[in-house]
Amino acid sequence: MQLKKHLLTIGFAMGLGLLSSAANATTWATSPVWSDGGGAYHACNVANVSSVAITDLRVDLYKSDGTILSSSGVFTLNPNQSYEAFGVSTYSGFARCRISSVATSGQIRGSIVVYKWNGAGAFYETRVLDHAR
Repeated sequence: MQLKKHLLTIGFAMGLGLLSSAANATTWATSPVWSDGGGAYHACNVANVSSVAITDLRVDLYKSDGTILSSSGVFTLNPNQSYEAFGVSTYSGFARCRISSVATSGQIRGSIVVYKWNGAGAFYETRVLDHAR
């Protein structure tokens, strides 16, 4: 009975927004995508498509074993700005992005891309793309 009271109290506090903003964070994730390492790398791209700053944003790039390959830490992304968290070009394997913030889906766009340097030219080719959802 005591446990039910505690759970009810926590649920009520969450409903009133009395807990921290982290409790209200939204998380978007991509599917895992492959990079062969040889000059190719994974990149998590995030854009603020709104007219207000997005606070408490965090972008993490995970290896297939669950360890973090790259992390932004918590930061603020101003209107119309973008951010890229990228891995190293020597990592070969699957990786995925996890984006968390108090932003809404109407304010933010995110994706994972595998880029590879085109040695014959002077540009990066997009090898794989998946959108965060």
